[in-house]
Amino acid sequence: MKPKFYFFVIIFSAFISCNSLTSDHDNISTDFPPITRNEKLLVANGYTINSRYKTPKGYIKIKPNSDFGLYLTQLPISRNNKNVKYYDGTEKENLGSYIDVIDLKQSDKNIQYNANAIIRLRAEYLYNQKMYNEIDFPINEKIDIKKYVEYVQNDYSYEKFQEYLEYLLLQTTPNTILSKLNSIHWKEIQIGDVFIQKSYLRGHAAIVVDMAKNSKGEKIFILAQSFYPGQDIHIISNPNETDLSPWFTLNNGVILTSEWRFLSSDLMRFQ
Repeated sequence: MKPKFYFFVIIFSAFISCNSLTSDHDNISTDFPPITRNEKLLVANGYTINSRYKTPKGYIKIKPNSDFGLYLTQLPISRNNKNVKYYDGTEKENLGSYIDVIDLKQSDKNIQYNANAIIRLRAEYLYNQKMYNEIDFPINEKIDIKKYVEYVQNDYSYEKFQEYLEYLLLQTTPNTILSKLNSIHWKEIQIGDVFIQKSYLRGHAAIVVDMAKNSKGEKIFILAQSFYPGQDIHIISNPNETDLSPWFTLNNGVILTSEWRFLSSDLMRFQ
């Protein structure tokens, strides 16, 4: 091979790499980041989201603005499973991408991933509040999926609810959750809001599960996600502000996590 061809390959490869990194909605995880767990911000015996994470100096927790937000802050942190597991029981390789595992048993089918995990959290909240008639996530006009109350036929046990969740998530598309969300301005962020790529085929999503602010009104937040393939819902680490992790600083523009790139304009809220 001639030297000129080597030079062309190197330049072309560099162009492709730079292009993928600057694309707003690309999965940017090419190398696993180091574990970014700031032990100073973790409470050893904190077993809910609200009690597990301390705020950085100068910040105080923001009270949830909704019952859904309150529900999220009270989600249990797993005491036994420290590592994220895929639906088939194997462990997630990217240890640096998360801080903790949320203690919600997942299906053994590949269904709890990306936006599906947010649907699951919303449905769990509605079930917890006995708002059964609102557990309804239309798929599209071609798929006639039953509402929760139609499916369970007065059997409101948690086991039947889990059966319905599996039935629902097996049929969702990346747009399913969008029927339940409205876009909001990033400055209006609240616990329970969702970062989701509205026009992106892979439809990745992460949900705000805790927030804090300082005397200047500057806000920070914690995100939870699942990922593909289906896996435990977990608290995302912040590889760019390791002293702050798992907290993220709220700014206009790019929100960079260990595995994905969101924009502040991706923020949406349940109706």
